[in-house]
Amino acid sequence: MDKEKSAEEFYENLMTKGSKEIIVDTELNYPTWYDEALYKKGQKLGFKYAGVFYGLFMYGLQVILSIDTISKIFQCTKQSSTPKMAYKRYLTNGVHQSTWISGELKPGSEAWKSFEIVQNYHRRANRTCARFNAGFINQKDLALTQFALIGMFCTDGFIRKVDDQEFLDSTMHIWRVFGHFLGIKDEFNICAGTWEDCEPRFRLVMDRIIKPQLDNAHNNEYAVLVRPMIDGLRPMNLFWTYDSCLFINKWLAGCDNCQFFESDYKKGVQVKEKFSEYNKLGWYDKLYVTQMIWSIYLTRFTFFRIIINILFIIPNIMFMIFPAMAIWKYGYKWAYVGMKKPSVK
Repeated sequence: MDKEKSAEEFYENLMTKGSKEIIVDTELNYPTWYDEALYKKGQKLGFKYAGVFYGLFMYGLQVILSIDTISKIFQCTKQSSTPKMAYKRYLTNGVHQSTWISGELKPGSEAWKSFEIVQNYHRRANRTCARFNAGFINQKDLALTQFALIGMFCTDGFIRKVDDQEFLDSTMHIWRVFGHFLGIKDEFNICAGTWEDCEPRFRLVMDRIIKPQLDNAHNNEYAVLVRPMIDGLRPMNLFWTYDSCLFINKWLAGCDNCQFFESDYKKGVQVKEKFSEYNKLGWYDKLYVTQMIWSIYLTRFTFFRIIINILFIIPNIMFMIFPAMAIWKYGYKWAYVGMKKPSVK
């Protein structure tokens, strides 16, 4: 009960005070609660589920775009309004996150440099949005972004099928550190504490913000921003579609009628038609959804986890070395993405 009450207080503070506090550049430093051993453990265990995590990373980015205040900033900055621009923006995000997870966190390291660059992105975005009265990146939005990138992975689709406590606890610490280096104050950091501490907060954010936004995806700006992402990143993933991605995100969030397994149904809840949202998908979308969700489910077994890691990670590494499809579609210079901010005209 105390944890539930604490989660409620956190949520109310995030939605009220957090929505008014603009993020500011801060000098990068280790927080007082930083635990290097736990951080490195989180990195090590992160590789254990790397295939599924990297496979779901872009789904987390899509969820971010369902949040109204964040979508306004994305539209205002106009860095992802076309498939070509979306390719550069979101793949760059992936490069940064990969650097955080795999790199050493110390002054002068690639990860340290990455956080400095991302803070610079945020500062520029705030200046641009201020000129057009489009809001600003605040503590709430940054915390919700943090949640979408890791919470969508942990909360429902993963935790119900895998539930690795050691992994979850160390993952909360490593993402708490990421949040700190991105400028999230401790009082708004949704990953503060163990998984037992964080889960009630995650549930509140999922139930009160993410689920309603995804359920109304056709009535907000979600599709306007997500479709260019899917089209833009087609050289990396030839197979995904808008409808299949939306279903997977709704399944990860536990939205009503977006069940895939019989066990996804809550006990005692009666439904008129089972698997109604899944049955609306075309055969191709069903095929894609099936292989993605089964990849998550089979991650609990060591043999399949190794296979899934290979199938997801090796193609991504090869793509970053030689993005042949992107070169063909966007040209040689645009296809290669690094941490340096691209010049977009």
